[in-house]
Amino acid sequence: MTRAADADRSPPPRRRRIAYRAATATALLALALLGARVFDRLRHPPTTFPVERPSSPPTLRADCVAKGEACVAEIGAAVPVCHRRSCSAESGVTTNAQGIVAAPERLYAVPKPAGVVRFLAFGGSTTGNGHPELMWPGILETLLDAAATSRDSGTTRFEVLNLGIPAAGSRDWVPLYEALGRRFEPDGVIFGEEVNDVGSCATFLAPVPGRGDAVQRDVVRAFLAGEAARADLAALSPWFARHADGFEEARAKKAARAALEAAQRALAPGKLAAHDETYEEQVARCLRSDRDPEPLPPSIFDDYADGFAYTRASYEALAALAERDGVRWIAISTAPHDFVSWRCPTSTCEPLLDLHDWRRYLTQLANPAVRSLARERDWILADLERALDDYGAGRNPFAIDLRRLLAPTERWLGRPLDEIVARTARGELGKRPFFAEWMHPSSEGQVIVAQTYFAALAPVVAELRAAR
Repeated sequence: MTRAADADRSPPPRRRRIAYRAATATALLALALLGARVFDRLRHPPTTFPVERPSSPPTLRADCVAKGEACVAEIGAAVPVCHRRSCSAESGVTTNAQGIVAAPERLYAVPKPAGVVRFLAFGGSTTGNGHPELMWPGILETLLDAAATSRDSGTTRFEVLNLGIPAAGSRDWVPLYEALGRRFEPDGVIFGEEVNDVGSCATFLAPVPGRGDAVQRDVVRAFLAGEAARADLAALSPWFARHADGFEEARAKKAARAALEAAQRALAPGKLAAHDETYEEQVARCLRSDRDPEPLPPSIFDDYADGFAYTRASYEALAALAERDGVRWIAISTAPHDFVSWRCPTSTCEPLLDLHDWRRYLTQLANPAVRSLARERDWILADLERALDDYGAGRNPFAIDLRRLLAPTERWLGRPLDEIVARTARGELGKRPFFAEWMHPSSEGQVIVAQTYFAALAPVVAELRAAR
């Protein structure tokens, strides 16, 4: 009896050994991962090409905040078009009182005046996150206006209204059109490049319109969190069953990262977690990732047709509304990227989405599908991917004055302008001068994007001339 009581009072030796071994294994895993990271950085030192630090977020002006609140009150809470953009004297990113990305004094007449041809430009941050006059919709408006007035008396005037919202996906476009865009009586709608659907994992974690419900989203999230079994994932569809190994790898990656962060917090409370890299470390890591061998490794996106089905359904829903309202022209674009030449994107879809997955999805699935959709629906196609690839390879299909175009890059590339122009013309700099960071075109890249849309819309200008 005494022996049993003593045994109850002392901790079980086996439990102590298990706890000790688990703690030791966690610490060894953390040390091994940290060692691998150090070794990787030694093998691949950061690029010596100068990088530009992003400026610190500016303080919002009181009048801008008030204007944004008034805009949301007018449009409706369903479309927070103002509050999802920054507004400051330093950045020049702003919306007018109507919720359009434009200078505050630039207002668009409603009803639309006679002689005005008006386009709505939809997109994410690559469309709406910058100085209004330096983003492609503003540049495109200038190009269209110049072309329309060069051979006539100027009776036609073009307006391109910028409805870009940072981080917006295609799901945002229909409510944005219904709440805001249609009141401006557009003649044309332009679908800007779409990368946020896959980058935000919307193609996995949101149902494909008309083809599913929240079950897919909930099961994928539960599986990645270790709360659902492989059989649950495989039961979603044959595609998920075929790619269960890829999801297993993503779950293991997420678990290893969580273990490393837990070990870091235990060893050094208050220190940055593993994913809180400096800006230079992010750039260096992404440049290393850009050295993917050709052909690219297999990706779980290779046969995921439902990925573009989600985006296509959003395109067609907006096009149907626009055509119902008498919109004459629909333009659609492929997505350009800087994967092989400059800085890679981060993704809110990690750990499921790696850089090569995103690249393969855009280049091998989404962009070909966009080209096919344009042919099928007789929509205008702006092939931004091919245009930016051309300039990255040293070609100049739009005969742009490279010296004038690239003059601003002398400051942020840190090289003499003559060298930049010569190396760009030979294709030696790739797409570096045309992308600022994380798949966002630089102001020089925005010019090429606008020129691509302008070339695609040339038949519209010709049609209007012939009608007079």
